[in-house]
Amino acid sequence: STWGDHRAVRRRLLLRVHLRGGGARLHALGGAAGGGAAVALRRERRVRDRRGGRRRARHEDRRAAQGHRGPVRDPVGRGAHHQEVQQLHRLPHPAERAALNTVEALWRRDPKAVSDEEHAEFFQYLTGGRQAPKFRLHYRVDAPMDINALFYIGETHNEKFGVARLEPNVGLYCRKVLIQAKSKAVLPEWLRFVHGVVDSEDLPLNISRESTQDSAALRRLSQACTKRVLRFLDERARADPAAYDEFFEEHGNFLKEGACMDPANKAEIAKLLRFESSAREAGELVSLESYVERMRDGQTKIYFLHAPTRAAALASPYLEAFQAKGVEVLLLHGNIDEYVMSHVEQFNTHPLFAVENPDSGLDAIAASPDAEDLTQATAPRLSAEEAAAFATWLKERLPGKLGEVRASDRLTHSPAVIVTGHEQAAVHRMMKQMNLMAGKATAADALPPQALEVNPRHDGVRRLWALAAREDDAAQARAQLVAEQLFDNALMAAGLLDDPRLVLPRLNAVLAAALHDVDLPSRSDSEDKKDEEISDDVQSVN
Repeated sequence: STWGDHRAVRRRLLLRVHLRGGGARLHALGGAAGGGAAVALRRERRVRDRRGGRRRARHEDRRAAQGHRGPVRDPVGRGAHHQEVQQLHRLPHPAERAALNTVEALWRRDPKAVSDEEHAEFFQYLTGGRQAPKFRLHYRVDAPMDINALFYIGETHNEKFGVARLEPNVGLYCRKVLIQAKSKAVLPEWLRFVHGVVDSEDLPLNISRESTQDSAALRRLSQACTKRVLRFLDERARADPAAYDEFFEEHGNFLKEGACMDPANKAEIAKLLRFESSAREAGELVSLESYVERMRDGQTKIYFLHAPTRAAALASPYLEAFQAKGVEVLLLHGNIDEYVMSHVEQFNTHPLFAVENPDSGLDAIAASPDAEDLTQATAPRLSAEEAAAFATWLKERLPGKLGEVRASDRLTHSPAVIVTGHEQAAVHRMMKQMNLMAGKATAADALPPQALEVNPRHDGVRRLWALAAREDDAAQARAQLVAEQLFDNALMAAGLLDDPRLVLPRLNAVLAAALHDVDLPSRSDSEDKKDEEISDDVQSVN
């Protein structure tokens, strides 16, 4: 058919008012139209169906207004089959629909309108667990950015069991549309124990809506959320110290990691750190802020001591001078605590000072009236000349081990102590372990010459000097043995002795020398004969 034929068919269709039925139309159109007539007829039927649908709707409205009931006659004449198809495609009423996703955007609701049960359910949805959160933070702000945030902190975490390192679990949304699940850009890595959701309308998105276009806006969002979490933890610590101490026992290592890895927030993190104290009972934790409030007159430093246990710390020779003046010392037991202190450096202008170091400034601190007098000021002591000669003798007897030897008045009960200087024992052990894991353990891991402080009032030191003053070989050998043991004891007290088993042979020799003057009881002839009989019986059995 041609375009002219189609136009002719259209004109004929417009004039078919008196005709009925499809067959009559085709007969009236005639065979000249061919396939073009069939196409035009189908097009006309589609137009009729659309008009019929509107007429049907108006018909149903009129019947409903007149109060008619019962089946509705099909005014268009499409039949029951078409009605069944419509019934299959009819959407159910909203009351009949079953909800497939029951999780609501709680972070967009008013914080006061969300119940504890809803928070617990949402926290379990995020973590896949069954416990309720220990702390929760739900807030909405519009400055400096529009933020709707909901954060949770659980009772415990799996990282402490060595299962795996925790992954960030904070989702990033924009107008309730998920942009990044478990985003690493919302909170720093050391806050990976925090779960939740952050929704911001100020984030510009790319075309795929899978990432943000402006990294600076995301950094501002991260800074705002981090500071808000830190302020929330500080508020909880002041409102409920007992609950916060339980939280710190469980999650304290994350905060210590942040103090080392986040210089921008280490001042705020330092407020959240907790340690044991020599002025408190075992298990009771104190903050740096409360320590500063209890500082003695003239005290400008915050003193701390690292030891494996509280008992080891209280028995440390480094603590003697501070106990004599009643100065409080923080007791650190964690593996990374001393490393943390080296990064925090100071708190409220007060430097953090390890008691192993010299120049502690104790002379300027007023003694506590309740402090026990442990100085032994009236005890006999080596003179200045004797102390200098004893220091020279020790350096000659221990070549390559001692760099400086001097008399000290800070010791009360111990004979000698190592002055660690710039590197404490915990840092030395950590660096050595890191080199060992990396396969770089070398001779550089060996201890450099140490500075030794001796107590000129200690009875053992005075007797060792008297023994060293003798010229006979037996006395000199005995003095050499005691000098080496004195140095190893100081290393052991400082935590710098790598392998204590190397000390055992010398220690056994010292014990034998100490018991050399003890007379053994003589054995009778009958006991010797009895031993011989027992020996013969054993040989016969064999």
